[in-house]
Order: sequence, then structure tokens, then C-alpha cells
Amino acid sequence: MKPTHSFLIFSITICLIVLMVSNMAGCQSSQAGQSSPERITRDSLVQHLWRADSVYVVYGTAGELTEAYDTLLHKMTEGNGRIQMIPIADTAVNESMLAATPHFLIGSPGSNSWLQAQQEYLPLAFQSTGITFDRKSLEENDQVIILYLLPSPLQKQTPLGIITANQDTAILSWLQKNQGRGWRGPFFSRWGYEVYNSEQRLMMGMFDDTWHPGGQPHWDFMRQPAPDHETEYLRIYQQKSGLSIAELKIMAQQVEVKVTNLLEWLDQPRAALAPVSYHLYPDAERIGLMRNAQEQVYVPQNQRQVHRIFNDHYRDLKLNPHEDLIPFIRQVLPEPKVSALTTGLAVYFTPEWQREGYPYWAGRLFRANAHLPLADLVEPDRYAANSPLVKSALSGAMVAFLIEKWGKELFLEKYETWNPQSTELATLEGEWEQFLSGFGQSHPIKTWTQQPFDYYRGMTLAHEGYDVYNGYGSDSSRIATEKLADLNVNSIAIVPYTGSSSLHAPDAYHVWQRAGMENDASVIASFRHAKESGMQMLLKPQIWFRGGWPGGVEMRNEEDWALFHHYYRQWITHYAMLAAVHEMDAFCAGVEFAKATISHPEVWRQLIRDMRQIYAGPVTYAANWGEEAEKLAFGSELDFIGVNCYYPLSDKDEVTKADLEAGFLRVKKKLAAIHARHNRPIVLTEVGFRPVDRAWTNPHDNANGRDFNPEAQKMGYEVVFEGLSDADWCHGMFWWKWPSHMGYANEGRNLTSFTPYNRPAMQVMADWYGRR
Repeated sequence: MKPTHSFLIFSITICLIVLMVSNMAGCQSSQAGQSSPERITRDSLVQHLWRADSVYVVYGTAGELTEAYDTLLHKMTEGNGRIQMIPIADTAVNESMLAATPHFLIGSPGSNSWLQAQQEYLPLAFQSTGITFDRKSLEENDQVIILYLLPSPLQKQTPLGIITANQDTAILSWLQKNQGRGWRGPFFSRWGYEVYNSEQRLMMGMFDDTWHPGGQPHWDFMRQPAPDHETEYLRIYQQKSGLSIAELKIMAQQVEVKVTNLLEWLDQPRAALAPVSYHLYPDAERIGLMRNAQEQVYVPQNQRQVHRIFNDHYRDLKLNPHEDLIPFIRQVLPEPKVSALTTGLAVYFTPEWQREGYPYWAGRLFRANAHLPLADLVEPDRYAANSPLVKSALSGAMVAFLIEKWGKELFLEKYETWNPQSTELATLEGEWEQFLSGFGQSHPIKTWTQQPFDYYRGMTLAHEGYDVYNGYGSDSSRIATEKLADLNVNSIAIVPYTGSSSLHAPDAYHVWQRAGMENDASVIASFRHAKESGMQMLLKPQIWFRGGWPGGVEMRNEEDWALFHHYYRQWITHYAMLAAVHEMDAFCAGVEFAKATISHPEVWRQLIRDMRQIYAGPVTYAANWGEEAEKLAFGSELDFIGVNCYYPLSDKDEVTKADLEAGFLRVKKKLAAIHARHNRPIVLTEVGFRPVDRAWTNPHDNANGRDFNPEAQKMGYEVVFEGLSDADWCHGMFWWKWPSHMGYANEGRNLTSFTPYNRPAMQVMADWYGRR
């Protein structure tokens, strides 16, 4: 079974919530039993919660939604797992039950009697005008407050959570929206509190030591100003994006030209459209925190709203999005059975879509053998599973194809109801291929001005936070990147992951876009941070296999191998196109597929040639140390050969530096032989050592109980730098790895992680990179 976004978030959350959540609150983590009974901390409440056998979910019964609460909460808590979540009416529990058992109180002040009874001990107040929280009066009926893990007034060691609002209908609606995440989503969080309305998150943060809001971190998005600029079709709101009125007018004009062209083509009067609320955000972090969505443009379903990241990066590349047309299309046309028609029409009317326009990208995808058949565009599940960039470009091309084939009138006549069957698709597929071929012939690949470094003084920037505020694209990640620049690093590798548990059967790989993941918007933001710090970036997408690694992928027969390569091609094409659209500095087409590349070298040779039809910059492949790197068959196809270099330097428990130097000399000869065979530069796309005893024996391995030993890490860094100092065939390295938030290295088990941050190896790296 393939791990979904929710699975990975769940797995990471379980680890992080126990091991690092008190650090987020500005406290040092403590082991169970170390805190004194009198001092209640979030960490102690978390530990109490996860030691519990059961948790009461106490819902209010004084209102009219008792039955709805009971039904929904029982549905959400089915299959609880180890901790039994018990929905129970407020009238069915007493003080002794709640004092002894972790519990969540759910309901409005008027429906849940326990909320009123404990009000004086809670960090909120119930008043006739609304609920007061953090000195703000929440008077709207759609506002929902969630407090995660307070000490219960009935027994301070017992965790208490609260979900409340002025109206029970708002709570029920919020629970319904979040029930797909399971009970852990709505009831457990790394935050101390969150405030939502029906559209967005209004506030979030941690409690201070007195259990009041305003600890660190804390965000308040509740101020809703009047529009910064209004036009016939737009009400523009800036969410601290800092644009001048002149800049807003230019941006608004670009949108309105598209709207006007659409209306004229549809023969619709200008008065047919209601204005759209257009919200601008300065970066991926802010839109992620406020909307819990991280996309360049986010359009909520069935709402006249657009939420768009807009900053110098998007403006300088003139990346014209299509999504801001969708609320207008939905006003004047019915919802089609084939959703790609809505997307395609928006792309069709977006000049210079993603900088070059959909005909260019559709043509390049065709030349790369990466285009989609019509069946993948019209069948909902197959359409949803594909790359957002690829399917948008091809949706625009499909609309152009159908308009050319049918004419405008028949296209509009069929727009709502067209749902082609396999026989019609079979007839159309040949014409579709020919149509795309025309785009491919008329749109040669475009290059951009690049000055690749002669030597990559690199580091892998790792998305270690798995939350919006501490992973890629966050302000924390920007600070981590600037720190690398101070250490003479001139390039970073960014690693967007996808996940799978299938090593021996073909499995579709999905482009993760959930907020807090290594989604496109956060990757682009990290690229922007690198450029602002004077660095280049290698985009290095990887697949995380549960219980294995890419080198373990081995299909059972040739049919399965063909499907595996098909799925991988679809996934990696997305990132080749992302790198091309944003003019990223270098692109890695694969990482450590040892058995796949050795058994099917021609497939990978062709894949790299095809990716060059989309991405015009330097292309590499990161081969695993040992057999894969030494037998690589397609090295001559690459601009430089990447080697993930974790060769053991010695098998001894105790060594001298001379022992490690002798070991690395053997490694160096292997790397030199790879260079000589292919006549291509070598770049160590990964190299690293943990700060643990015997770090040199198996550098790639887990700590496995080895004691913290930063001097062992330092010696490994010195040996690699000194050993490669005279290797003119080596064009650099990317050390593994540097966290996206600087608190990571000192968090519990992360003490023995690969990062050199605040360890002697960091200065070794800075000194050697400074000499280049």
C-alpha cells in the first residue's frame, strides 16, 4: 500500500509531537517523569495523552445538533487504534470521569455545560456578543476556536482540548470538513490553538507558560482591511504583499484583459460577471499559514475568490497563471462533466501561460514523449493523478484541438455534457497526436542565460520541518539558506519527495502538493531564497520508499518494469517542467535506482534525452556509490555525473586520520575511473558523515545507538576535502545535509543527524569552501 500524504504526515506527527513539540513552545524537551508534578508543561500533557488508553470526546446536548454530533463523532472515531476515542454526551460524564481521563469538550457555550462550568479557568471568555480570545472579540457565527492540550481545571495533569464557536453549526461544519483526516486531525495538533472561519485560518500559535495565547510562534491574520484596489471585476486585498497602487493596477489590467477576451469570445455582456475577491500573498509561507494551501494560485471550489502568491520571482519571470480565470468561467458557463475543459479554457485564454504559453509546453512535452493521451485528460481519476503542470498545459492544448475540430459553437454546445466513451477517444487519439506534433515542430526549445559554476560548493537543504512555518519556503528556511551563504556555500540541492511502499510492483508516483510538504510553491520559494543569497540550486527529486530505498526497486517481469518506468517518467517530467518554467540552475533526473539503471540502461538513456526536450539547463543523475556508479552506462548523456558517495573509509573501530586518508584514496581512484570512462566531470551529489563513533565504517547508515562524536564527523570532512583538493575532474559536492530550520540539530534524536550545524565540521566546510 502506497503511503498517502496523510500517512506521512501522521507518521512524522507521531514522532515530532512526542519529541519536539515542547521545543516549538520555547521549552527544552524533557523525558517522562523528569518534570516535577507541580510543573505542568505541554510536553508533560503530550506524554500523558499518549500514555492514555482512552480519550473522551464530550459533545454538547443543549442545542439542536445533539444527534448530528453523535453521528459524526462516532463516524470519525471508528477504528481508533491504540487510543480509544469515546464520543459521549456532556450529560453522561461527571467530574471524576473527566479528572481521570484526557478529554475534548466540543460545542458552543450554550450547548456544552462543561464549557460554562470551567470558563473562569480557560484562556477565553463567553460573552453575549461572542467569544473573547487573545483580547479579540470573535463575534462571527462561522468562527471556530480550537484549543489543543490545556491542563484540565479538574486535574492539572489531565490534558484538555476544546473545539468551540458561537454557533454549533460552525463546529459541525468544521468537523465535517476535517473528518477526512481522521480523528487525529481535528483533535490533535502541534499547535496550542487555532482560530478558523469558513474560509481560512485566522490565528494560530502556542500558549505561553501561563497557558495564554501569545507564546512563540504566534500568527494573527484577523485584520481584514478594505480592498487595496478595486476594478470592474476585481476586489484586490493585499496580505502584506507590499505592492504599490501602480503595481496593483498593472496586475489587475493583466487579469482583466483575459476576462475581457473570454467574454468577447463567449459573446457575453460585461455585466454578466460579479466581482471576484483577489488576495495577494508575499510568499508560500503566508498563504500556507492562512489558507492551509500552498500553490502559486489557489481557487476555492464554488467561491468567487482567488488567492495568489505574487512577488519578484513570479513577476520577473512573467509567469502568467490561468487559475484566476476559473471563478469567471464558472460564472458564465455550467460545470462540465470533463473538468479539464474548465482548466483548459482558462489556459487557452492566458497569454504567455507559464512564461511561454501552452502551445510551447504542449509541444515540448510531445517531443519528450511525455504528453498524455486524451483518455488521461477526460477520465477524472487519471486526470487528478497527473502532474498539475503537465495536465494544465495539455488541457489548454485539448481545448484548442477541440475548437479547431468542432468550431466554437459546437464546442460550447458540448462543453457541459461531453463525456467521450472509449470508441470516440480511439478515433480522436490519432488526430490529437498529430495536433501536438505540430506544436512540437513549431516551438523549438528555448534556453536562458546561465553561468554554471566551475565548482559546486554545495549543501543539501533538507525539508526537515514538515510544517508550513519550518520547511521549504518558510522564513526559517530562508534564514538557514542565508547561514549557508555565510559559510561560503554557493549552491544548494533541494529535494522534493514523493512516497511509495512498493519496491517490486509498479506504483503511480504522485506530486505532493499538500501544505507543509515539499510542494511546488515551497520549492520555488527556496529557489528564490537561494538566488537572493547569491547561490545556485540543483533540483533533485527523490522517492522515499517505506521499508526500502530506490536501489531496492526490482520488478518481477518486463511488463512490470515497463509500467514502473512509465510511472516514473510521468512523475519526473513534472519536475523537469518545473525546473524549466522557473529557469532553475540544474536538474537531477534520478537518484540511486541501482537495479533499474543497471538492468535497463537504454530506458534511462532515453529518459535523459527526453528530459532535455523540456529542460535546457545542466542535467545529471545521482548514482549510488559502488556498482551503480561504477557500471553507469549513460554517463556520457549527462553534463556531470552525480555520485552519492558513501563509500566506507575503514572497517576499523579505531582509526588514525592516515587510515581514513588511505581509505579515501581508494575511493578517489574509483571516482577518477568513472570520470575517465565517460569524460564527464564528477560531482558528489551526496556525501556526509554523522557525528557518531565509527562514522567512517558505513557513512550512509543510521546512528544505530552509536555515541555522539562530532570529532569523527570533522575528520571525515577533512579527509574528503583534502583528498579532492587536486582532483580537477571533480566539480564539487553537495554535503548531506542542512536542515530547513536551525533548531532541528539539537532536537532529541536529531543530535546524531548528518548536519554539521554548530559542530566542528561546519567550520571545516566554511574554511575549505572559502579557499575555492
